[in-house]
Amino acid sequence: MSTEGTTESHRGSRFQRFDPRLLAVLVALGLLLVAIVGQSLLTGVIGVAILSAVGLTLADPTALVVIVVFNQLALIGIGAVYLTRRLDGIPFRKPSKNGVQWLAGGLVMMFVVYGLQALVYSATELENPPDALAQAGAAEPWVFLAMAVVAIVFVGPGEELFYRGAIQGRLRRAFGPRGAIALASLLFAAVHIPNYLLGNVSLLAPGVLFNLGLIVVIGAIIGAVYEYTENLLIPILIHGLYDAIILVGVYSGIAPFL
Repeated sequence: MSTEGTTESHRGSRFQRFDPRLLAVLVALGLLLVAIVGQSLLTGVIGVAILSAVGLTLADPTALVVIVVFNQLALIGIGAVYLTRRLDGIPFRKPSKNGVQWLAGGLVMMFVVYGLQALVYSATELENPPDALAQAGAAEPWVFLAMAVVAIVFVGPGEELFYRGAIQGRLRRAFGPRGAIALASLLFAAVHIPNYLLGNVSLLAPGVLFNLGLIVVIGAIIGAVYEYTENLLIPILIHGLYDAIILVGVYSGIAPFL
């Protein structure tokens, strides 16, 4: 007699002993750990090899572009695999008229947050802390243009497949849409902390805490748009276009780097 059914039943009963919410958080943190390891391997092996082949080191501003590309490739791969194997597939389709409206509305809300951020920095003594991209762009301004392209091609797809698709999608099953948006946005902000560490800035600096708080808000905006549209292409476009427009503006001197 086959024992396959008994084995599956036993395996399921073991997981049922966990609180569903605790299990969802553990899975989300596990995905984050897998992403960190995957990014480290891709960047540390392939990325460094490419830089060495062209005579560059990690200290060169060009290295940041290469690092970001390989980091996002890791997120694309992990997010896509988890969505297709553990969730309900990748919700990716041509935007409807309603989806286009959410796309436009999401971009407007993102730029409102950006404008408020710029207003706070200009009207107060709060200092905007430099991160790795700001320092690389200050040394080589073309990095801003390169990163604008990377934002559309890699950053939007990578971060949205992973944080909104995989992590928010898994958390939704246990916490519902609102809880999933909140938790995924907190994780999304947390992974931006290394940007400031690379810039040799204290994480307790008021500007860092302010910026991280705004990243939570931005993550919540994108997460809410995803929940309403149920189409991952919309947050991918919002994220990529927003970053690209800001970076082109910074390069052109018409927008501050925040």
